[in-house]
Amino acid sequence: MLIVIFLLLHVILVAYTLHRVNVGNLYLDTYLMLLLIFFPILGAVAVFWITGERGQLLTRKELRFEEVIPWMADTEEVVEVQEEQFSEFAINHIVPFREALLINSSGIRRELIIDVIFESPERFVSLLHTARLNDDVEVVHYATTILSELTAKYDGKLHHLERQAKQDASYENQIAYLDFLESYINSHIAEGHYGQQLRQQYIDRVQQLIQQGRITEKRFFLTLANFLLEDRNSDGLASLLIRMEMLYPFDEETCLISLQKLYLENNQAELATYLEEIKAQHVYFSSENRSFVNSLIQSQKG
Repeated sequence: MLIVIFLLLHVILVAYTLHRVNVGNLYLDTYLMLLLIFFPILGAVAVFWITGERGQLLTRKELRFEEVIPWMADTEEVVEVQEEQFSEFAINHIVPFREALLINSSGIRRELIIDVIFESPERFVSLLHTARLNDDVEVVHYATTILSELTAKYDGKLHHLERQAKQDASYENQIAYLDFLESYINSHIAEGHYGQQLRQQYIDRVQQLIQQGRITEKRFFLTLANFLLEDRNSDGLASLLIRMEMLYPFDEETCLISLQKLYLENNQAELATYLEEIKAQHVYFSSENRSFVNSLIQSQKG
């Protein structure tokens, strides 16, 4: 009879603890979960004691940036990361993140660090690339590992969106694929030949959709044009500009790309003619673009 009562009390404690986990009042990692289930009564007592100790640690210990990314601990300026700043990264499980750091679980900590960098790669990727050139072997290992796992995470999502776009070639799926592919390219996580492959994927897909008449948003034309300019692809630019001049005649961006193409080709005669056309059409250029146009005008006068 005592054994039945003992086991019933154990079941009640486990059920109560799991209820608190489900409502978000308590977080248990795998080790604590095993302790709770397989050690009747004492396991539950130990779990509540350990989580209580962690709660006290969280109230008196302030996380620092170097705790999240350890290879930056020796930088001159230490950036403190307050709890409210983490909301910028849209992390849903901020308590598990902090507790993962405190229990020193390298697997959980690495996974969550990847999630942070994935949400805002512009904050960290350049630092990771720099860290790979460090003299410290451990620093290089950290940076290389994180970049490798980031690449795998981006590739996984990209392949998912690509399959989705092939299975259902709706406009929304195509845009979702292109937007993520562009963000992957702009993150600079993929370098060298693989980075160029991603750019070519974007170029091919956007060109295909433009030919099919499925894309008319200017942002896709401009991104494609910038990639073609960087690749010095005059033929691709010429084809793209035909469509842009139909959709956005004498628009600032259209004219700027045309000028950049002519400058790239060193076609002085056509450049002079096009500058006259722009002047006649009273095309407005922003201050940043105006300096480039003025430099072209001055080169023609010289």
